[in-house]
Amino acid sequence: MPQLIVEECTRGGAHVAYYAVDRFPLRIGRAFDNDIVLADPFVSPLHLVITDGGDAWMLDDRSSENGTFIGKGERLTGPMCAGSGDQITLGKTVLRLWSPHHPVGRTQIFPTRRSIVRRAVTPALALASLLVAGAMVILQQHLDTEKKTALVTLVAGSIPYLSVPLLWAGLWAVAGFIVRRHAQFALQLLVGNVVYILFIALSLAVEYIDYMSGSVAVADTFQYAGDAVLATALLFINMSLAGGMNDLRRGIVSVLVGGGVVAAVAVSDHAESGENRLLPVYSHTLKPISGRFSHADSLDQFIAEGGKIFGEEGSGASNGRAEP
Repeated sequence: MPQLIVEECTRGGAHVAYYAVDRFPLRIGRAFDNDIVLADPFVSPLHLVITDGGDAWMLDDRSSENGTFIGKGERLTGPMCAGSGDQITLGKTVLRLWSPHHPVGRTQIFPTRRSIVRRAVTPALALASLLVAGAMVILQQHLDTEKKTALVTLVAGSIPYLSVPLLWAGLWAVAGFIVRRHAQFALQLLVGNVVYILFIALSLAVEYIDYMSGSVAVADTFQYAGDAVLATALLFINMSLAGGMNDLRRGIVSVLVGGGVVAAVAVSDHAESGENRLLPVYSHTLKPISGRFSHADSLDQFIAEGGKIFGEEGSGASNGRAEP
């Protein structure tokens, strides 16, 4: 009966192979005379030796060039104990040590009608979120246009914008498949659509904040802060689904990349403002959402209604007469 099961994994955690060990010491490295040979150029010829320590196993790094790490990244500086389920990193290879008596998870049941329905929930939500994102894009175009535009034209104009979350989800799905052999395209698309909707809602809200506050600085601060938070959250969730990093590294990368992009946009916008602006640009438009559907009065009707406010002068003007 084996005394140890060594599982070889990729850096992202995908299973590669199992090795049953029934004798010690166990030699691991890139050289062919080892008990476990790893085809990893970052692993030393003799990288690690594992000996039986009774209730645990003793790990001994044999002066490897790139070191051996256990758990979340603690480097072996001398002999160290490891238990069942512990993770060891050698070069770009991850090994997990398992006792033959380690409990395993529950057996997966073949798909039933209920499980199929559950699996369809995420794609359905992704499709619904894509439709909502399309409606938000159409609304934004409606508010930004100054002339009457047919609905078909607005729908056609929203298609290029909807390709952004689709492409974004596709890229992260490919990354997830490479790292974890699990694409999760529907879930990536759902996350991307939700954040995309929040970006559009933030852009619309900023225009009203600009109008109510009367300060471009307040509106821009709200815009850049909101964009940074959304970009950071989006990157963190995408990387969590794709795998390949721990939470701390994902958080650092998300903040640096998301916040850095928003900061670069803010600096670029500031550089083009004021006297540096080559062409006059009106960045904010504001009109009622239902403005196109409100009742329109003629000029004579407007003058007549104004006459009720300004008295005889308004009435005389409404009848085309002027006071002497």
